[in-house]
Amino acid sequence: MRRTIAIIAATALCLLHSAAEGKTRKITLRKAITAKLVSINASALGGIARKALRLEVTNNTTDTLSLNIEPALMFQGDDTTRQPLVTEGDETLLVNAKAKSCIDLMAFCGNSSAAGPLKGSNYTFRRQLDTGLISTLRFARSSGMSPWLSQSAVWTYTNNKPLRTVFSPDHPVESASLVKYMAHKKRIPVPEYYIHQHINTATQGAVVRKGLENVFINLTWGANEGYRNVYVSVYKPDGKLYKRVENNIVSNKDGSAVVVKLSLQRDPPGKYLVRLHDDGHHILQEKVVDLGNVSEDE
Repeated sequence: MRRTIAIIAATALCLLHSAAEGKTRKITLRKAITAKLVSINASALGGIARKALRLEVTNNTTDTLSLNIEPALMFQGDDTTRQPLVTEGDETLLVNAKAKSCIDLMAFCGNSSAAGPLKGSNYTFRRQLDTGLISTLRFARSSGMSPWLSQSAVWTYTNNKPLRTVFSPDHPVESASLVKYMAHKKRIPVPEYYIHQHINTATQGAVVRKGLENVFINLTWGANEGYRNVYVSVYKPDGKLYKRVENNIVSNKDGSAVVVKLSLQRDPPGKYLVRLHDDGHHILQEKVVDLGNVSEDE
């Protein structure tokens, strides 16, 4: 009888131990790294604003780990002349007890003046960046925005680029939405004009090329504002009409936009007045840009 009881007790303990070993623990990747619950190997996949960082995670514990990979985790390459990579985040990786698992992460360039990452080069986790960037990346991801818009937003935190560099001429309504969100977070005004940064996708030279060519004025309005038969005119510094802009209105569920492009090479320097008006010449919006004082730096 005693032998039977002992066997039952031992079996119960074994089952309890197995159940404990088999439990799943939810934790962020950053906390798991700090607590040394996991070991990681990170390597570049080449490129930016796409699946650019491969992460191999080894679970050092006897629990299954459900890892939440947060936004704005910065990984630095062994070659410090090349850009760090910053995660878009909010991805989950499940790693079994005492096992390895791999995931390819969406990642952005963390230094616009550095060269692009070489495929296969080693990266090491350094830290998590500003809480403002974390919320910005989450807003952009949940809104389904272009990864290149998210990339330009990253540089406003990692390189102190001005808000006017967060713009894509292919996504003007989304650009306005993201900039409005960021301006609120940073407690700064929405810019009057935007600069489209020239991206170098090669592995040599800085990611952002110097030598700006085009300035964009983004005129946007909500779907409920009732603008009809709108036109855009550009006036020279002396107040005379410079040109009328063909109305290429871009619209989506959030509103509409007309983008005006001015060239630093072809248009004379000076202040330009850009007006959105209706066919009754009522001014609906008005913005000023000084081509003689345009820079991507503050």
